[in-house]
Amino acid sequence: MSTASSNWVESNSKNSSNTSQPKSWMQVPGDWRRQYDERVYPIVWDDELGYGRLWPRPTAEEIGASYQLEAYYTHAWQQPGDPTQQSESGIHRWLVAWAWRFDRSIYISADWLRQYQLEGNLDILDIGAGNGRLIDQLRGAGHTVTGIEPDPDARKIATEKQLDIYPGTAENYPAEIQDKRYDVIFMIHVLEHCVDPDKAVQNAVNLLKPNGVLVIETPNNGALGAKMAGRCWRWLDVPRHLNFFTQAGLENLISRSGVVLENREFRGYSRQFKQEWVSNEQMIWQLFSDRLGGAISPYPSARRAFMLLIRSFWRRPELKYDSVRVIARRK
Repeated sequence: MSTASSNWVESNSKNSSNTSQPKSWMQVPGDWRRQYDERVYPIVWDDELGYGRLWPRPTAEEIGASYQLEAYYTHAWQQPGDPTQQSESGIHRWLVAWAWRFDRSIYISADWLRQYQLEGNLDILDIGAGNGRLIDQLRGAGHTVTGIEPDPDARKIATEKQLDIYPGTAENYPAEIQDKRYDVIFMIHVLEHCVDPDKAVQNAVNLLKPNGVLVIETPNNGALGAKMAGRCWRWLDVPRHLNFFTQAGLENLISRSGVVLENREFRGYSRQFKQEWVSNEQMIWQLFSDRLGGAISPYPSARRAFMLLIRSFWRRPELKYDSVRVIARRK
């Protein structure tokens, strides 16, 4: 993404009431996780909706094929760790350590629920539950938790942990949960994968009890890290990601669904400086530069990560963090 296109995204995400036709945002020359896939993926930005979309939309078969990877984060049982304790080398160790000092990421946990007056044994639904890590944690705190997950590899891991998880998507729920109602519904890094985000959100709202809480988190395409990386941003992840939200775009979507926005939170700062993150972006840069026949955007190096640290550590959360979360309540 060029500097000009980055500025264009920031300005247009603040004017989602504009009724103009979707505009070309960027062309992504392939899938970096499946390097044999050399298709060009156009992304358009829709001012009226307030977010970007992969266009044309892929078929169900194409979506399924995009997750057939040797390594994907939901295909293994992983636990998050303190990034300062993970293996880093050279300047990355220094960058992560300094970023951690300014990282105020908010993580979801059983304790986190209490700040939204969610007490006692709650009925919780996790849409796009992945390998069930969140379900497992909340079940351990005494809540009744159910999950929906379309990916059979991720579901297999969850069922091995004896977690209640059913096949389905945010747009098409399994019969087992259609007549139930929930105190809390999570959609954590799910909405960017949905073919129809409006339907996905409305479906979730319809399953909430009165005063129930909907929690949605997506990559934050308004972050400085995204603007500096452009096509090479690790969270772009086309074609698994079909929608590209900023804070304003996500809030605009929520405003159409009949719930009341209570809060917004952010997470994902220090991990942007990890050696693995920068190495992934270097891999993407090399692949895309070769396909486009020339260099694109500044090379994703430790030096550029240092410049991101300098530019971002005192900035507003919507520019600093790689993920944005909204919390809304059904009245």
